[in-house]
Amino acid sequence: MGCFCMPKGYRKYNGTQKVEIIKRIHRENLSFKGASREYGISDRTLRDWERIYWEEGEEALLTERRGRACVASGTQKGRKPKLNKQVEEDLIAENQRLRIEIDYLKIECLGAGRGTPKQKAQVVQELRQKYPLKALLQLAGLPRSTFYYYLHQSQNPAKYQMVKEQIVIIFNENKKRYGYRRITKELHNNDIRVNHKTVRKLMKQLGLVCQVRSKRSTVLTKAKLEK
Repeated sequence: MGCFCMPKGYRKYNGTQKVEIIKRIHRENLSFKGASREYGISDRTLRDWERIYWEEGEEALLTERRGRACVASGTQKGRKPKLNKQVEEDLIAENQRLRIEIDYLKIECLGAGRGTPKQKAQVVQELRQKYPLKALLQLAGLPRSTFYYYLHQSQNPAKYQMVKEQIVIIFNENKKRYGYRRITKELHNNDIRVNHKTVRKLMKQLGLVCQVRSKRSTVLTKAKLEK
């Protein structure tokens, strides 16, 4: 459905146009500031329209809001009474949760329970400037400590670059016969302090596999036994 724009300087919208504006904001994930500039409506007015849309439904926006205030109920003629503050806050929170979920799935196309922790951390980091971190981690099912682990890891991609180069040199100099334990010892001899588990992980990343010569098995024949 295409969007419509009112002539410049014209600021009056009927109920149908209000509904279409709110639907377009949700459909295209527009910001209130962007829609405010495009339609010439204040940010606060757009938020009021959205609140009415969620609280009272589409019909409430289609209803004309004119008329005197009702003395008995304290509300305008033709307008439904407002929901209490708690219900309003719950609706706003639910609306934000749905927006977060849509953006999250749109970026990574992750289904429920799928995706590695590293991929989830990347999506959370991308949406972090737009939504609260706590809500994103809850949606991704990712512990805060795991998120910061992958965040720091991505910020230091060349942390073990020098160690990797030394591992390759030692591995090739010894005819590809050194495993991670002996390579760790050689690194320590070269004043490079690194854990043997880290060396094993780096060798796996580099695709270095120790070539061990298989032992020859001696078959004892009857003639050899007689000798």
